[in-house]
Formats: sequence, C-alpha cells, structure tokens
Amino acid sequence: MRALALAAIVALLPLQAPQITNGTVVASTATIDRTIAAAASAPEPSWVAWKVPSVNGRSQSCCWYSNNNEHWNGCFIEPSQTLASGARPQPPTGPVPLEAGTSLLVMARVAEGKVERVRMFSDDCPLDAGGRTVHLIDNVAPDASVRWLADHITASLAADRRSSSYNTPLSAIANTAGPAAYAALVTFTQPAQPSQLRRQAIFWIGQARGAEGFATLKTMLDREPAGDLRRTLVQAISRSRVPEALPTLLAIAKADKDPASRGEAIFWLAQTAGKAAAADITAAIENDPDTKVQERAVQALSQLPKDEGVPLLIGIARTHKNPKVRERAMFWLGQSKDPRATKFFEEILIK
Repeated sequence: MRALALAAIVALLPLQAPQITNGTVVASTATIDRTIAAAASAPEPSWVAWKVPSVNGRSQSCCWYSNNNEHWNGCFIEPSQTLASGARPQPPTGPVPLEAGTSLLVMARVAEGKVERVRMFSDDCPLDAGGRTVHLIDNVAPDASVRWLADHITASLAADRRSSSYNTPLSAIANTAGPAAYAALVTFTQPAQPSQLRRQAIFWIGQARGAEGFATLKTMLDREPAGDLRRTLVQAISRSRVPEALPTLLAIAKADKDPASRGEAIFWLAQTAGKAAAADITAAIENDPDTKVQERAVQALSQLPKDEGVPLLIGIARTHKNPKVRERAMFWLGQSKDPRATKFFEEILIK
C-alpha cells in the first residue's frame, strides 16, 4: 500500500523543469517538427528541447568540473561558451523533485533555417543557454522523439555519408526507454547502413539495452563469421552489464574459431574483469596457437593494475618461447614507466 501511495503522489507531481539559466525558455505544445520549423524562421539561432524517460530509470548525462577543492556540475550549451573568467552554470534552485534525473533532455540547435546539432543532458543537469531562446516542448512521447532522431540521422547521412553528426542523436535513442528506441537501434545495425553507424549502434545496444540487447548481440555474433564487425560485437558484449556478459567473453577468448575475435575478447576481459582475468589472459599467451592473439593478450596484461600486470609482463619478456611475444611484452613494459620494468631492462643491458 505504501508503494502504491508513493506512486500516486509522484504521478501528481509536476514534471521536473530543466534547470536552464542565462536564456529565455518558451513553452511549446506543438510537435517537434513544427516547433523546429517555427524556430528556423527566426533570424537568431535558438534551441528546441523536449524530455523523454531514460531507459535505465536514471540519467547521468552532464558536465563535471573540478578546480582545486571545488567541484560542480552543469553544461554550457552554446558552442562558443567556455569556463573563462570563472563562469559556470548556475546550480539548481529550490527543492529537488523526486523524479529529477530520471529523464533525458534532448536539444536541437536551430540556426540558418536548419538543425545544426543535437545535444542530450540529464533533466536535472544545470544548463547555461548562452543568452539563446530555448523552445521547450511539453509532453513529447518517447516514440515521437525516437522517430525524429532516427529521421535526423538518416537525413544527415544522406547529405554526407561520412558525417559523424549521428553520434549524439544515436546515443539519445539508445538511452530512451521503450521498444521504439530499441527497434531503431537494431535497424541501424543492418548491412545497408554505413559501417561506422552500424558499429556505433552495436556499441549502444551493449551499453544501454540490458538483457534484450545482450541477446541480440549474441545472435549477431553467431551469424557473423569474422571481420571487423565481429570484433565490434565482442567489444559491445563487454559493455553489457548483464551477468552473462563476462562468461561469454571468456568463452570467446578460449574457443572462438576466429583468432581476431579471441584476441578482442581477451583484451576486453582485462578491461572488465581486471586482475580476476589475469590467469585466463596468461593462459592465452602460453597456449593460443595464433601469435597475434598472444600479442593482443600481452597488451591486455598491460591494462591490468601495475602490481598485477608488470610482474606478469616481466615473466613473459624473460621466458616466452616466441620472440615476437617477448618483444611485445618489452614494449608494454617500456610504456608502463614502472621502476620494476626499468630494473628489468638494466639487467638485460648488463648481460
């Protein structure tokens, strides 16, 4: 009963208004396209903004700064704004609503009659508008936001297939709750899409879409025989937070038929499991039949905490039977700038 009562109270609370200062916020009830069209007719640049629920129920997209013992968060939304002269976005005022930080604020900058760029923030992130007008649209459905963002990506790529302007719109889709967002991401992984867009969509499926995304990545990996896209899938699996991700990486590292995929899995094991993966990485260096996989595993050791990785690298540099592997171990020891590595090199030079 208490949970139901709390849910009822939250439902009656007004929506969290974005924390926007140094600008004029104008409310709009029109669609995204109509609001952007109206903004495009104005002589000065402006922003069109709307809120959507976050996929994980909590959004943490903001800017964070530190200066001596001072720490604060907030973003300047205009491209020319900086932290010069000690300026900073103003902190939130008044009580923080219970639902603050559970939604995304999507913002499109409109200038010279077109959408110039897209940005995304947590709805509780303090924003400095740089003196611009922000047209804030009320009650935008998640599906409508996803549809506009997907169309914007498609139009941007039609104008310039090499453009990377899809990065932020794609991340906004990935972090929006609901099936429409997930379906759009999957669409962008299809073979007809530009290679880099496919890779980014795959990354965001692993990063943001939980168990459903992990299952999709596994299916795609099983269908993809080899090549760069398969390595992208391995990396995306390493970004997933589901419990099955780590055992899957380990299985790929040990037994996948594609050497490049084994090497990629070994590298990301070091990133995700840390020193707990040291034994498996070392086993790959000793037992994998492919030299390039062994070299990638050596690089993985260099990513471990130094107290764990440096002694293992020294051991490989001393005794491994493959000279190319020993050479890579020495290279990463040199990059470590660790005193133990320096002592090891001195011993070799003396001999």
